[in-house]
Amino acid sequence: MMPKLPMRLFMSAAAAFLLYSACSREPARIPVIRVACAPHDHHAALYVAALSPEYFQENGNLYLQEKTFKKDYDLIEGGTVIAHVTLDSSGGDSQNVRKLCEDQFDFAFGSFPEMVRAVDEGRPVKVVAPITTGGTGLVVSADMCARSWKEFVALARWREKPLRIGYKTEGSNQQGALGAALWREGIPSGKWLENSSARVLMINLYGQNNLIPAVKAGLVDGFVGMQPLLAEAQFAGAGKIIAYIGDFETAGGEGYFPCCALGAREEFISRNPGQAEKFLTLVLRANRYVSQNPGKIAQKVAKWLEKPVEIEEMSLPTIKYSTDFKDGWKESADAWLRDAIEKRELVGAVRKAYEEGETWQKVFDLPLLDKASKKL
Repeated sequence: MMPKLPMRLFMSAAAAFLLYSACSREPARIPVIRVACAPHDHHAALYVAALSPEYFQENGNLYLQEKTFKKDYDLIEGGTVIAHVTLDSSGGDSQNVRKLCEDQFDFAFGSFPEMVRAVDEGRPVKVVAPITTGGTGLVVSADMCARSWKEFVALARWREKPLRIGYKTEGSNQQGALGAALWREGIPSGKWLENSSARVLMINLYGQNNLIPAVKAGLVDGFVGMQPLLAEAQFAGAGKIIAYIGDFETAGGEGYFPCCALGAREEFISRNPGQAEKFLTLVLRANRYVSQNPGKIAQKVAKWLEKPVEIEEMSLPTIKYSTDFKDGWKESADAWLRDAIEKRELVGAVRKAYEEGETWQKVFDLPLLDKASKKL
């Protein structure tokens, strides 16, 4: 029989074992969520969430805690850090989608049409939420006689020289919306020196930062763009807003266009389902808050974008912030999809799903959106 160990020695050995176990145990993994947004107010939900931790802590106990302004945050639920969040606002909507596909980001705020094209090409991404419609419009020079969409169309018909309208990049949502609206009005449009019969020349100005200077310099008669650039042009006296996308009578007859959405990588969602759901829930809560309080949050959005608050007070009420597919978002998205299918802009996975009646299941992560929506 083995001799009994003294109680003091036994307790010491047990304590050493427990200490060793605690020290050798791997700490719980806290994932990093890499998020891309663009420097405009269509993505205001993210800025408001980052700047209002107290509000979201008191209303749902799920919030972002700042570590480095505009860059690094902790996603906290009930006092526990559940994810680290990094923000990058250096790119535009289309660029964000491209980098999402390249695994440079896990979530990206960006162009819904670009996200659909990525899914069509077989990229491992999904749209996880609608974000905005509206917020797109037409600015013309301050001295142009046209003061509305109707007057702009009439001017395009009878003016001797074609009107020159700039846009930010080839294939942008705004370019497509204006081109479709002109086509419905029977106004021929085309690119610079491409179409001699064009009554409206669409000119690529290679970046939204060139739109207002081009109007000021007289290089174009106006531009089609998105907020807050429209409000900024009018605020600076560089031009005047004569129409919003609703005046164009665009997709679905609702006067809206499926502008911004939130996309995510499928791999991140499958590896981090809880964090993906929590982050999406916070975004939806913030988008709801923005939609209900555009006046209250103008100061915060202006701070984030480093613009005069007067610009955001003009801009925010013209954008429709979404938490679901109601209020024209689904109708406008369906209309855009039908048009893209008919024009053979979509020829891959989305087209196949469309023909099988499963477009939305292919494009969206509907289960994830449903889970997050139930926690609003």
